Amino acid sequence: MGLGLYFAEGEGPKFERALQHEADIAKLQVPDMEKLQYVFDAVTSIRKALITACRLSASPAARSHSPAIWSKAVAAKNSAPSKP
Repeated sequence: MGLGLYFAEGEGPKFERALQHEADIAKLQVPDMEKLQYVFDAVTSIRKALITACRLSASPAARSHSPAIWSKAVAAKNSAPSKP
C-alpha cells in the first residue's frame, strides 16, 4: 500500500511513512487482491484447522463458551507441565 512496511527486531511491524493527514490516505495504493489470494487461502486454512482442533478436543459444554475464553483454556491446558 506504499507505507514502507518493515519489521523491527523485538518490536514487530513498523511503517516508514505513517498516516498523519487526510492527504496521506488519498495516496494509499490499493493492492491487487488477486495477488494476495495466498494470504486469504492461508487464513481460511488455519481457521478451519483451529475449528476442527477445538471440536476434537472439547466437550460440547466447553465449546459453548466464548471462543476467546476457549482459546485461552486450550493454550493453558497445552502449556501446563505434565504430572508424573
